[in-house]
Amino acid sequence: KEPRITWHIAEGLLVYVDLYGQMCRFMHGDTVQYQGGTGGLYVPMHRALYRLNSTRNANISFFGHFHTACDLGFAVGNGSMIGPNAYGIMKNIPCEPPRQQYVLLDSKRGKGLVAGIYCDHLPDPKDIVKNPW
Repeated sequence: KEPRITWHIAEGLLVYVDLYGQMCRFMHGDTVQYQGGTGGLYVPMHRALYRLNSTRNANISFFGHFHTACDLGFAVGNGSMIGPNAYGIMKNIPCEPPRQQYVLLDSKRGKGLVAGIYCDHLPDPKDIVKNPW
């Protein structure tokens, strides 16, 4: 019953939300063609969002799917709340500790801060050799 919270349930691949005059695009990210190239995710994500912007422009895009937290400038990739798993190993995704991205949007300047919120406990120092998380 909090009036400041609004749910946007996707009925398709993309959700657009205007936040402080910034058009934000939210998507899973699985439609972006990325085969683990040398340049990383930057080039294929830039290409995909350039095409999407030709039909509906967004100032910034948010995506998941790749289990890798990143700030590409024009887009923010969310981490993986579950951390390393069989899917990530199968796809050769670099292992990261469980985390979600926190993005602070300024009403005048747009994206101002991107930071990770870690979703695990701190390891006991004696366990670091066996399990880094």
